[in-house]
Amino acid sequence: MIRPFTQADKEEFLAMAHDFHSSDAVASATPEEYFVRTFHRIMDNSPYKDGFIIECDGEVAGYGLVHFTYSNEAGGVLSTWDEIYIKPQFRSRGLGSSYIAFCEERYKDKSAFYRLEVEDTHDRLYKLYSRLGYHKIHYRQIVKHRHDTVLNTYDKNLARPMQKQDEQDFYKMAAQYHATDIIESDTPSSHFKNTFSEIMKGNPLIDGFMILKDGKAAGYALVSILCANEVGGIMHNLDELYILPEYRGMGLGSGFIDYFENFYADVTNLYRLELVWEDKKGQEYFEKRGYEWLEYYQMLKAPIK
Repeated sequence: MIRPFTQADKEEFLAMAHDFHSSDAVASATPEEYFVRTFHRIMDNSPYKDGFIIECDGEVAGYGLVHFTYSNEAGGVLSTWDEIYIKPQFRSRGLGSSYIAFCEERYKDKSAFYRLEVEDTHDRLYKLYSRLGYHKIHYRQIVKHRHDTVLNTYDKNLARPMQKQDEQDFYKMAAQYHATDIIESDTPSSHFKNTFSEIMKGNPLIDGFMILKDGKAAGYALVSILCANEVGGIMHNLDELYILPEYRGMGLGSGFIDYFENFYADVTNLYRLELVWEDKKGQEYFEKRGYEWLEYYQMLKAPIK
């Protein structure tokens, strides 16, 4: 049986999370207090995260965490099977695969895509997820912790949150950005409309910004917002950053990175970006700014509805 967390599961979850985060499935050590934060966030009905207990023969056999964010490219919510842990004595019984099937069914009407992460050294898990229909995407994640970030002076007038009058400018620029070879798949214009609508509604999973030059729209940025046990709370992912061709070479892209880091400084635990594997110039730029690679492949699967 698989069921949502209850208050009575706290100590069991903390013990299992400790075991999971002490294994080689996690890239870095995780403070115990992060597990407590995650549990309380789930019990407070956070829009970012759900938690489940996996049972077998009437005993607690493991747990799973699901987190949510929003993707313009996907045209909706990405539901990520963030952590899947099975106690050693219950392994090799198909509980992990059953849990993934449970999540796929539970969230099929909410999700534009299902998402998994697997370390690049875990061939066994990679092969398992491939058999289950997940495919690797060509974006790598690069991150920087807030406590490792020295904030640069920034231009507060360089950007602002999107407003209703930005709708047509956003559609035009998003179409141009999604026509480039940075984007892995074709993106229908309906996705841009969905994204703008969600931003205007105040969806907690996504923010949108207009980048300005002399008061005119020169570009846009989308920030997807999610919550991870591994980082102890909220992370902000700079999902899309686009500058119109006529405004390039003016420092607007770099200026927006400073704006982005300052804008979320008081509320984020981690800054995150995604770069295509071939973008060596981007990799070098962000490494100089203190960003580091995550050693995870991202894998996606479309729901069958």
